[in-house]
Amino acid sequence: MKRVVVWGWHSPSGLSVIKRLQERQQIEVIAWVGKAQECTHDLNEFLHQFGLGDHGYSGAAAPYYDQIYPCLPRFLELFSRVSFSMGRSFQEMLHIFNGYCDYIAAMYRDNRVDAVLFNNIPHFGVDTLLYEIAQAMGIKTVLTYQSLVPNRFFYVDRVEDFGLFTDPLPSTELPFQSIEPGFRKPLFYMRNASQKREYCLLSLFNNLLRMVVLKKNKPMTLAGALHKYQVCREYGRYASGMQQHAPDLAANFVYFPLQLQPELTTAALGGMYADQLLAIEHLSEMLPDDWKIYVKENPKQTRRQRDALFFQRLARVKKAQYIPATYDTYALLEHSRFVSAVTGTVGWEAISGGKNSLVFGKAWYRTLPGVFQYQDKPSLQEILAYRIEHHELEALYNELMAKTVEGVMDPVYQAIVPDYDESRNVDCLETFLRQALGLR
Repeated sequence: MKRVVVWGWHSPSGLSVIKRLQERQQIEVIAWVGKAQECTHDLNEFLHQFGLGDHGYSGAAAPYYDQIYPCLPRFLELFSRVSFSMGRSFQEMLHIFNGYCDYIAAMYRDNRVDAVLFNNIPHFGVDTLLYEIAQAMGIKTVLTYQSLVPNRFFYVDRVEDFGLFTDPLPSTELPFQSIEPGFRKPLFYMRNASQKREYCLLSLFNNLLRMVVLKKNKPMTLAGALHKYQVCREYGRYASGMQQHAPDLAANFVYFPLQLQPELTTAALGGMYADQLLAIEHLSEMLPDDWKIYVKENPKQTRRQRDALFFQRLARVKKAQYIPATYDTYALLEHSRFVSAVTGTVGWEAISGGKNSLVFGKAWYRTLPGVFQYQDKPSLQEILAYRIEHHELEALYNELMAKTVEGVMDPVYQAIVPDYDESRNVDCLETFLRQALGLR
């Protein structure tokens, strides 16, 4: 019997699989953080109400602290999406970080945990610590990520392997996936995506009210509420003041669409380039003085991570122009010399239409033809000279997708599965988990 800690897996399918394996005494769930009543730890409480005074110091993390501490910046980046963190000093966040580390390591040590299961790539901060501490202690981790191919998801046991998928599990055969040449892709999650106006005073009032009335739900400090108000005001003022509504499409330019922040695809898979401005700065160093970088805002972006200093820093990059979210992404993609992103789907859209892409993070498509990894230090001439052969792209794409697993881990993706069958999905996920954990 495997002793496991579970993060997520609280969809109807996920619940069924975990409960089924429990009933058959193939796994013992030591802790289960999620949103279902079967979970031992409520997700919101675990993120927003973790109390340092509730747990005595165990010292369990001490032998591994040198391995865990380097993930502190990533923890801070990801945990910033949690209202509990807003307005807190670095020292306060360091106390929270160390409190979680000690608690998690003690849980693993005292319960002799064999594996930690995630229903996605860790991206809330606390789940990142669950992952990093497990890695430091030699505990197996199971991570999944839903793909754009209906009814298929990626699996890795280390975040570093995402996009490489070097050790795939046996899976059902996938029919050949043809790729329609062209940039436009039916991304269902971007349908009707548009920036929603945030009313700063109303938001401040709601946050102050929540501090009084809903203290036990998602607590926030007064400093956090005031900071949110300040950033909301700054975002509205600076974004509108910097927008270039008529970029010169005849110029030599690189198209760099910003990804939503804070979010998995940047904070968890971007490494140090979760700081997208760092990627833009480094990109600018590759380009001649007369080139431009058209930095288009994400249609779903809010004032999060878009304060005055963000815009002041962006303005320092003389080659960069800030393009409003409403501008046609495909016009920019088509006229660009190449595209660039941390891990964004725009890179996949680009290469499927025959245009090269420079990526800074662990994109799922990073091994495909036409994709250049910044860390490999490609020259501008190399990127411009490469020609994508569509038949080669199609063949290698199918090799990549053959490494995926059948099933839907993220219920949102059920919408793109024709004739979705819940019982069939439960069977697929059970087969996967048995293989991943080495169960009979």
